[in-house]
Amino acid sequence: MESNLIHTIDASELGIQVATFKTQGYRLVQISVLVIPEAFEVTYSFDHHLSLQHLRILIPKQAAQLQSITPFYAGAFTYENEIQDLFGVTLVGLQLDFHGHFYQLSQPTPFVPPA
Repeated sequence: MESNLIHTIDASELGIQVATFKTQGYRLVQISVLVIPEAFEVTYSFDHHLSLQHLRILIPKQAAQLQSITPFYAGAFTYENEIQDLFGVTLVGLQLDFHGHFYQLSQPTPFVPPA
């Protein structure tokens, strides 16, 4: 597979794509969020033998919800709790959920600009 490819997928495809990467021996490298007008751009990066693959999902701000990938990559709980705290995105099925208290913040969702 070619290295450093970005695959834009629908949120409903996330579990299937992540399961495939896990089965193929990929490791989770990072999850990042970019705030764009009207949406969040969430990028998941995976590595296998120095080949990077990225899954990119756009989710609307008003219905910001994603399926957790912790059933496949338990260590994703740190990224996913951070995403909940800083951006207000709900992660459904998060196995170790701090319910918005992963960080002690002076204001909720500080990385989301006011409307």
